[in-house]
Amino acid sequence: MAFRFVHDSHTFLRTEWLRRMREQHLLALACGTSSVRFRLSFVMGEYELDAALARVAAAATGAQAKAKV
Repeated sequence: MAFRFVHDSHTFLRTEWLRRMREQHLLALACGTSSVRFRLSFVMGEYELDAALARVAAAATGAQAKAKV
């Protein structure tokens, strides 16, 4: 699974998001110049997926807040 940042100006936001996801114990990697690729487990239930998405959302919220400062 991957996400692409539309504007090149989002480099800081992508870097911050990746850092915050690592703090949440999620493995995601920068891919190319504007994408983020997740390294997900092959065995994942509904609980694990919900927990991962909650961590992604928390990391994104924190990264956006820092980018606006």
